[in-house]
Amino acid sequence: MTTVLNATGHVVRIRNADGGLTTYPPTTLCFRVTGAEVRDWNVATDIDADIVQRRCYYSFTDLPPYDPDTIYIVSRRFAYAYASIRDDFVYPDTECGAERDKNGRVYAVRRFRRPDLMVVQDQP
Repeated sequence: MTTVLNATGHVVRIRNADGGLTTYPPTTLCFRVTGAEVRDWNVATDIDADIVQRRCYYSFTDLPPYDPDTIYIVSRRFAYAYASIRDDFVYPDTECGAERDKNGRVYAVRRFRRPDLMVVQDQP
């Protein structure tokens, strides 16, 4: 059986298909990344600006070893930052029918997501 651990630092709720609510309380784990804008490369133009920027993410978290029977709920940013090396991080899908409270904060979501993948195939 798969264990689901909430490493977001706040409560995450999933609205089940039957209308029930599954609540994942925060654990003592809290996975975070921080980001900074850096110049990717500079193109000579008529304007004095760095027209190509890249966001670089830095993690100061000691990650647990990979366990195929454990899924971690994390922020979208964290999941994408580690997408190329870990597939055990999911994030709440706040874009597909998320329920919000009167202040506009997400109360519950319908599902979790993994980061998108780019699949490149040879063309015939």
